[in-house]
Amino acid sequence: MGIKNSQQIIIKITCVIVAFGLWLYVSNLENTRINRKIKNVKVELVNMDAVTQAKLAEVSEGDYTITISVEGQTSEVNAVSSSDFKVVADMGTYALKKGDNLIPVEIKAQPEKVKVLATGDMAVKVVLDDLTEKTVPVELEMEGVPKSGYATLQPEIKPSEVTVKGAAKYISRVVKAVAKGSVKNADKDVNFALPLVAVDSADKPVEHVIVTKNFADIVVPVKKIKTVGINVKVKGNLPTNGTYTIAYANPEKIDIAGAEEITSKIQVLDTEPIDLSTFTESATVEVKLVVPKNVRVIGSSEQVKVRLDLSPKLTERTLSLNVAYKNADSFSVTPAANKVEVKVSGEDLIIKALNQDSFECYLDFSGASEGKNTYTVVVKPKDPAVKLILTTPDKIEVNLTKK
Repeated sequence: MGIKNSQQIIIKITCVIVAFGLWLYVSNLENTRINRKIKNVKVELVNMDAVTQAKLAEVSEGDYTITISVEGQTSEVNAVSSSDFKVVADMGTYALKKGDNLIPVEIKAQPEKVKVLATGDMAVKVVLDDLTEKTVPVELEMEGVPKSGYATLQPEIKPSEVTVKGAAKYISRVVKAVAKGSVKNADKDVNFALPLVAVDSADKPVEHVIVTKNFADIVVPVKKIKTVGINVKVKGNLPTNGTYTIAYANPEKIDIAGAEEITSKIQVLDTEPIDLSTFTESATVEVKLVVPKNVRVIGSSEQVKVRLDLSPKLTERTLSLNVAYKNADSFSVTPAANKVEVKVSGEDLIIKALNQDSFECYLDFSGASEGKNTYTVVVKPKDPAVKLILTTPDKIEVNLTKK
């Protein structure tokens, strides 16, 4: 029994000694001083008015960060994070220029139980560009469609233009300021107060610029749709003095929208006048519609295709023709008449140009014999477009004698 108690006492004393040794080791470890680099400590730029006063603007993108070396007891150093520091770079302290600027930083706040090592050479690179501005148009990007049977008209946007300011690098990319609003299922005018965003030619937002007016007041008129006809207007005369017909206008009808007091008076939309003097043959042309103010053409362009079919002017004319002879070499010919009058018809320009050479006009003595006989006058227009109506006389008495 005594031996057993002695063994237990020895074990307890050993445990106490081991525990004490471990305590001494841990205490020594925690009190050891170490160095550590704290990365990605954010730097705040202050006194940015100095940049504006120098007519410059910041170009750098993303956060400014530095790495800070600290020293202290192990437990304290290991507990430090980048958010425990407040670091600033004073833009009003140094002469600024376009391009790269190395701005020294100052630590304004830090953990109390650690020491910051060698801060004198810490700085951030701030890239500056010329401060510039320009005026750009304001546009509405509409989302959705109105209720069936309704359509939107040209929105009223105030202001219609805004000024954007910033670094020349960014301002050069800005082409307009855009507001986004929905007209989904609208059946009456929609009013918006929408934020403006500067965008480039691809409609992508341009960051790091200032839009001098944050919001635009916009009214989108939403009106009922009405279907109306097309009235083709013409002016002048055809150079051929012919006639024309309007074969079709495509489309024959068109949808419009506008204030009811305006559209209620519209049954057709006129085209701009087609100048007939420019046509010498049938043709299909595109013609603009005359659209009244505050009226919108829905679902198509403000043009229609018009087909003009031209018909030449037909006219009649009487000509006097000399009569020639065929197969008369063995005869002396004594005719009762050596001229005839012919009446012809055809296109005005062709008929006006006719003369003796435009016809074959003759008496044919094939198989003829001596004496008096009546022969039929043969008249043949050389142009098949000329129609022979009448020959006067159509027969001539001729006395033939042998040579």
